[in-house]
Amino acid sequence: MFGNRRSAGASILSGASGGMLGDGSTNINVLGATAGSGSGAPTAFQAWEKSCEDTLALQGGLYQWALTQQNQRFEDRERLNSELFGVYIDGRNRTDALIEKNNTDHFNLYKYTRDADDDIRKELSDLKAELAVTKAIRPYQDKLIQCEMEKMFTAGINYTDRKTCNVIYGVVTLPNEPTVTGLVGRNACGCLPYGFTQPASGTPAQ
Repeated sequence: MFGNRRSAGASILSGASGGMLGDGSTNINVLGATAGSGSGAPTAFQAWEKSCEDTLALQGGLYQWALTQQNQRFEDRERLNSELFGVYIDGRNRTDALIEKNNTDHFNLYKYTRDADDDIRKELSDLKAELAVTKAIRPYQDKLIQCEMEKMFTAGINYTDRKTCNVIYGVVTLPNEPTVTGLVGRNACGCLPYGFTQPASGTPAQ
């Protein structure tokens, strides 16, 4: 950056054609005398001052260059950190999404299995309850069936008796002069036919 200025300062000090100081062995007093004669050449102090300014300018340039490089490295580091953080965020989000999906799938599988198990348990419980109720009421059902059968049997007997109570049966008569005596057949209920009476001898008479 400051090479030209350094070269300029060096040429002032050494000089391309003898320079301000000649060949380097010229006494500084000679320079002072020459400057005092009105030639306009810089004095030794001015040359030293100029060299100090050039040195300071060079050091300032080096500092600015180093600061610029440092800022660039800082910006590069910030960019790298941002990119790496973006990669980390993307990977973490993908991992979180995968974990959430796995958790959701596992929970759905668990819920489906649990619901199916609950349904089976409920069905078994209902069947057990129904079987227990059936076992509990079975004796009463048998008793009711037996009672109904007995009622039907009794009703059948009563119906038969009612239907055969007044049936006219055939009368077997034997010739017996001068009186005809008839022997009446008995019906199912032991009743005499209509119009017959039971005589004292046990033979029904009309």
